[in-house]
Amino acid sequence: MAIVVLAALLLLGPQKLPEFARFFGKAIREVRKTTQEVKDAIDFEIEKEELNRLKEEFKSSLDPIEQELHDTAAELQQSIEHPLMTTAEHDDESPGEPISSDNESSVEGTPEATAQVAEDTPVPAPDKSSSTA
Repeated sequence: MAIVVLAALLLLGPQKLPEFARFFGKAIREVRKTTQEVKDAIDFEIEKEELNRLKEEFKSSLDPIEQELHDTAAELQQSIEHPLMTTAEHDDESPGEPISSDNESSVEGTPEATAQVAEDTPVPAPDKSSSTA
């Protein structure tokens, strides 16, 4: 390093050496600044590509969900457009015995049957020994 300074002093002289040092310092700063800007731009592009890849990956994972939503919406729309099926259509789709009104098992779930069961079931008296005063 001392040899470089001595050579510069001999070639430029004591008058121009400070000017050359300032010029050389500014040039080094500009090179460093430009290098940092290039590094930042490269980092930005890498992050941008990574985000785009993640975005595409996320979109592709949402495709089945989106399809299912469209299918469900179509089913709902169809059920709104055709809310009730006729009795003949219902019998055709689910063959089996129709529930008759004299069948006792069909009465079990009615409110009247539930009330009858409630009337027949005894209610235990509250336990007075566990109450606190």
